[in-house]
This record gives sequence, C-alpha cells and structure tokens, in this order.
Amino acid sequence: MKVISVSLDKEPAPRRECLAHHSTMMDHQTFDVFASLGKKTEHMVDSSDDWELALLTLKRSTYQIKIQSTDSVIIEEKYSSELSMKVPYGYSAEFVLVSSGRISIPFTTEGVSQPNSMEEDVRSRDLIVLTMRTFQNKALDGKRKGKA
Repeated sequence: MKVISVSLDKEPAPRRECLAHHSTMMDHQTFDVFASLGKKTEHMVDSSDDWELALLTLKRSTYQIKIQSTDSVIIEEKYSSELSMKVPYGYSAEFVLVSSGRISIPFTTEGVSQPNSMEEDVRSRDLIVLTMRTFQNKALDGKRKGKA
C-alpha cells in the first residue's frame, strides 16, 4: 500500500513509499524488514551479506515472519511473556527478536525506507518495536483478564 503525503500547497504532493502497510481496522500491521537467518544470536550483526528481505506481520494476538524470496514462514506464534525485542544502544536500525522458544533473530530496517534515509530507517525500527510491544502487552493483558 502506498501512502500519499498531504500538502497545503497548490502543487500535488510527491508519492512516498511507507514502511508500514496499515489495515483499515488497525487489527494488524505489516512491515518490510531484513532478517539475518544464518546468524541467530543475541548480538547485532555487522555484515549485510546475510540479510534477507522479510515481511513481519503483527496481529492482535500473533506475529509472523515470512521470507519474501521463498514465501516461507519462518516463525508464527502467539505473543507470550517470553517474547522480547532487544534494541542496541545508540543510532542503529537493528534489533533482535527473541521468540518464546528462545530463538534469536536479528533484524534491520536499514535500506528499507524510500527514499533511503538512515533517520527514517531508525524511526521505522522504533515503530516496529513499539507496535510489537503494544500488541504483546494487549494480548497478555487479555489473557490475564480472562483468568481473573
């Protein structure tokens, strides 16, 4: 989906690709990211040689990571308290997702934004992490309320 920026000028605003593909119901978010599948570690990956374009879909109760070149789903699970996102200190577009099964998958949003901008890539990383944490918290709150 493309997002068109709104401008108050008389000239039409330029089209701009958006990292997040918004649904109309806000029940899920989909993001383009690069995943490093060869190096599953808790440490950040320095080399861009191992990155594969992936689609990260965040839903209200689950998330899914699909490699775009093969259309294969590498992980799909419900949010749990064991799920975590690790963000490095400093100016970086990388983060590591640690699944409930303790599998660590490094991600980067570097090079995903259009036009390419490190500032936008870092913002995109922050948006992904905050959205995922929000969905995780809401899912866990729903489970707690259901047990009460």
